[in-house]
Amino acid sequence: MNELQEKSYAVEFGALREYQQNAIERTLESFERVNSTLYVAATGTGKTITFASLIASMIGEKRVIVMAHRDELIQQAADKIHRVTGLECDIEKGDLYADQCAIYRRAPVLVTSVQTMSRPRRMERFHPEEFTLLIVDEAHHATAPTYQAVFEYFRQNPSLKIFGVTATPDRADEAALGRVFEEVACEYSMLDAIDDGWLVPVEQQFVSIEGLDLSQCRTTAGDLNQGDLSKIVEQEKICLQTVSAIVQIAKDVPTLVFAASVAQADLMCEIANRHNPGSAEWICGDAVQFPLDRRREILRNFRDRQFNFLFNCMVLTEGFDQDNIGCVAVARPTKSRALYAQMIGRGTRPIDGLVDGLSDPVARKSAIALSEKPSVLVLDFVGNSGRHKLVNTADILGGNYDDEIVAAATRAVQAKSSRSERADMLAELRAAEERRRIARLKKRAHVAPTAKFTTKRIDPFDVFDITPKREPGWHRGRQPTAKQLAYLEKCGVPTDGLSFHKASQLIEEAIERRQKHLATFKQSKILLKHGFESNVSFEEASSIIDRIAKSGWKLRGPLYERQ
Repeated sequence: MNELQEKSYAVEFGALREYQQNAIERTLESFERVNSTLYVAATGTGKTITFASLIASMIGEKRVIVMAHRDELIQQAADKIHRVTGLECDIEKGDLYADQCAIYRRAPVLVTSVQTMSRPRRMERFHPEEFTLLIVDEAHHATAPTYQAVFEYFRQNPSLKIFGVTATPDRADEAALGRVFEEVACEYSMLDAIDDGWLVPVEQQFVSIEGLDLSQCRTTAGDLNQGDLSKIVEQEKICLQTVSAIVQIAKDVPTLVFAASVAQADLMCEIANRHNPGSAEWICGDAVQFPLDRRREILRNFRDRQFNFLFNCMVLTEGFDQDNIGCVAVARPTKSRALYAQMIGRGTRPIDGLVDGLSDPVARKSAIALSEKPSVLVLDFVGNSGRHKLVNTADILGGNYDDEIVAAATRAVQAKSSRSERADMLAELRAAEERRRIARLKKRAHVAPTAKFTTKRIDPFDVFDITPKREPGWHRGRQPTAKQLAYLEKCGVPTDGLSFHKASQLIEEAIERRQKHLATFKQSKILLKHGFESNVSFEEASSIIDRIAKSGWKLRGPLYERQ
């Protein structure tokens, strides 16, 4: 950055957070190997700030294109990029044409929408050689033909880099995105952000709605058919029960409600105001019914707590960043992880200014816990879903857990919800994982006396006592790199049959163990072979191994004694 850019950034946003700086560094490293890479980061973690800073790192004599999914987000992106970097941005969309006012130099950053740029006459106004970087916001849409047409045109410049940004893609999208982007530079999940104290914890409560039957709802493009769903959720008896639950459970906190249709949002708002006149408003994307000034007024009043419940028909899934939302009510069931993550992500931001400046995760989490918004409550409304697998918070927070753990955590929360209790979904996921870990330990203790460690291939995940994470689609079939294999072999970890994803997890575990002064893989393997637990300190492991050696390698540990 130049002096102007650094000053602008420092005043408006302060220093980059550690994970944002890491994302930029990993992206630049990725661009040394490939021409396209993906950054996966949770809603509320500042993706625009991150890619704006990437622009500042890569901008030179050539220009940058930023392409958003919707026209409504163009101006917002341009404003934030300018505030972060000090760079001028020009807009190409609708009646706005970039570069028309340029006399000496065109704006270094061009912000556009895929709807505009995919039109040949608009696209061909720009020469591919002018640009060094193409940024794709909401990149889980990047497999669509409109995006592919833009990529094909600008890739006539062989040195162009493409950077995709997305929050939580659907699992079906992952494999497809792996064909669009050559690498995934970095991932920062909602779970990571909560653990690091950048987002608030998520509580979940399921509410049973009598007569809510989605079993006959068709599936279109991977989600519930919009027309079928609307007819079901617009029924007054369904809306009455839904709103009654929202009013009772979330009566004291600002609550954002997502509806499946305009009619549902309107009706639920009217019902809420029957309960408590003036407590609710609603908005939709109809510019005639809700012109921009009216929409801004409603959002301003909501922020100022002039009413408590804001019902919307899918207009606030992106670009809405109000920090005091304490409850998100998902009255629009979905099978889409990406859509669900966008909805609940509207409530995961902590109070503005609360955690910035605190460098320690413990301090940030403590500040959140003591604030007026210690968590966000997510309400899901359930009935008969039939064959449909509807998404809930376990699917978002449990992205690295397998389906068995996600299902177990969901059942635990459903049981608490039946008693009108809310639950911390992350805690339930970890409890389910711990139950399975204990079961594995018991099983391992049972077979320890007869295990033939000299002839049986050792599973490195058993040695480290960790569960393999779910393999995302973009890594499926990818083989470990030479550097990964060399590092693992140095650590004594067997590499036969390892995928790229599993190798990455084992390397992360080995590094974390070294940082925490825990037993190495080689130590853990000896301990496990002789019936000792592997999750001990490096020093304790050394002491136990010394005792085993002095016994002529005949000493047996607690795992044997339990038999």
